[in-house]
Amino acid sequence: MQELAHLRDLQAILERFRGSQPHSLVAPAHTAIRDLGVYLKYRGRRGEHRLPRYGSYHGSDDLRPNLESSDRTDADPASNATTALLLPTDTLAFPDLDPGKFDQLLSQLNGTPAVVNFWGSWCTPCREEAPLLAAAAKKHGDRVQFIGVDILDTKGAGRRYVIQFHLPYLSVFDPSPNGDVRSRLGYLGQPDTVFHNAQGVKVSDWEGGISASRLDQGIRAALGAPEPSPSGI
Repeated sequence: MQELAHLRDLQAILERFRGSQPHSLVAPAHTAIRDLGVYLKYRGRRGEHRLPRYGSYHGSDDLRPNLESSDRTDADPASNATTALLLPTDTLAFPDLDPGKFDQLLSQLNGTPAVVNFWGSWCTPCREEAPLLAAAAKKHGDRVQFIGVDILDTKGAGRRYVIQFHLPYLSVFDPSPNGDVRSRLGYLGQPDTVFHNAQGVKVSDWEGGISASRLDQGIRAALGAPEPSPSGI
């Protein structure tokens, strides 16, 4: 449909403004475009002339249908640093967690430092930083518990994201339409990366796409490791 092509053009423009404009300005426009795309697909495929209930669709930016379908044959055991009742052992399990259960999960980490990353499969900065997180988890995953939180998404799209970027750690799924787990912690956009020490205290965080050096600094803070000395000192 020609209308969908125009929507994709608008989405590309919004992506260019993500880094320079406040999230409070970009997010409503992104949501409106997403919902209009859903309407156009419903109209074209089902002949329905109404928008679906808000929150019933959290698909990727290209508005592909059937996002709940997922091939689970590539599921790997999660490289957990500890065990906990609410901690999945399967990288593609994607259990639903609300803010209360998420707090419970963090409290069950048994004195293990943690890195929590909020992401969505449709989020360009999330996709850019995913290889860095995968590499860091492979390096530190025996001492630090990595946890992904998939927000404003579908489980099918999220599982494909995990497979695509070979994420070795678990992710949980926030089914709320507004990313309640993230928002309750005071963050507005995504990605966000939060670092907790072994006592469960937040020692660092980073809003937006994270660099390798920032990720390393956060992990060091979570582990309580000293910063490396400048060269020559």
